[in-house]
Amino acid sequence: MCAYFYYQPHFFMRTATQIVPETPQDTVAPKPHNKRLTSLDIFRGITMMMMVLVNNPGDWNNIYYPFAHAQWHGCSMTDLIFPFFIFMMGVSMTFSLKKAKEQPELRPQAYKKAGIRAMKLIGIGLLLNLLPFFDFAHWRFMGVLQRIGILFIISVPLFFSLDWKGLLRLSSIILIGYYLLLTRLPIPGIGMPDLNAFDQNIGAYVDFKLMGAHLWEHAKTWDPEGLISTIPAIVTALSGILAGLWIGHKKSTPYACVTGLMVAGFIQLIAGEWFGLGFPINKSLWTSSFVILTSGYAWLTLGALYWLLDIYRFEHRGLTFFKIFGVNAISAFIFSNLLVKCFEAFPVNGHNLLSLLYQSAYISWMPAKTASLAYAVTLVLLNAIPMYYLYRKNIIFKV
Repeated sequence: MCAYFYYQPHFFMRTATQIVPETPQDTVAPKPHNKRLTSLDIFRGITMMMMVLVNNPGDWNNIYYPFAHAQWHGCSMTDLIFPFFIFMMGVSMTFSLKKAKEQPELRPQAYKKAGIRAMKLIGIGLLLNLLPFFDFAHWRFMGVLQRIGILFIISVPLFFSLDWKGLLRLSSIILIGYYLLLTRLPIPGIGMPDLNAFDQNIGAYVDFKLMGAHLWEHAKTWDPEGLISTIPAIVTALSGILAGLWIGHKKSTPYACVTGLMVAGFIQLIAGEWFGLGFPINKSLWTSSFVILTSGYAWLTLGALYWLLDIYRFEHRGLTFFKIFGVNAISAFIFSNLLVKCFEAFPVNGHNLLSLLYQSAYISWMPAKTASLAYAVTLVLLNAIPMYYLYRKNIIFKV
């Protein structure tokens, strides 16, 4: 059984130790449902921390390249964050819903819980978009949590009804179909699509027709989390499910499990780059090449962390910083948004409090890009304070 979960209450409170390889009797270990996969918690924590970091620069015009989204085509480190979250949602699903997959009589209750969770995620996302000024006329309907909620409710029945071969076939159909949809379908009033333009694709057309003034405020005519681009994002979630099924495969040893994750990751990287030659890698459009490429990075990252943390059981106090974000990711996401929005709601002399902090404590003596990054790091540390409190009190908020 290749996915065994290793957790101890004081795992991160010890001093750093050397990497300890597993003993022969650990090669096939039990997989109790009340344990957590350490690598997944750390993976989620690193991704959550990076999201807070890249979403809160001191100056959007002065950002080091790795911490900025690709302007249109291409993929930076920052562009990996959102697909990583969706991927991890799929991985988690294979463990949290494993009993319901094996016992069909449990599925009605699982569907009910999935529906409630999806509605909560969508509701929280809509509320955060409405804050702090409650501008209903320009209330953005889509967003990160909304997309995750939609993908969750779609992925649950797919997980229950399809085996890994079926998931692969469906993923291929979606990716090829989306390629044809974006490149071959004429746009009313425009003609053939131009993927080099922000708003000359079927996704932008549909989003604008259906949501109008309720799109992303910085774009006005399209939305990076739009309805049509949510379709290929289903495959990102299915990729996570496939990875989770591989980790939980009963006949695979831990080392074979890691090898599979790494090999599959490299294959997807190559395939994504190759597909990108004819269908540009683009996060806002969530192109098929983007799905494959980012899934490759996700498989590689999970494989590396699984090998380090769940097989060799590497222990270090520094990992606590990532874990406090990982076990309470939804809380960190909400708090980071509320922190910024609350300061925006109470300006001082025409500036919000965080802007004043940036002007006085950073840009006044640092180079522009360094000051912008230092400010973002400060926001990460501010968010870490309540997350650490929740972690110490063993409080985990779930939706």
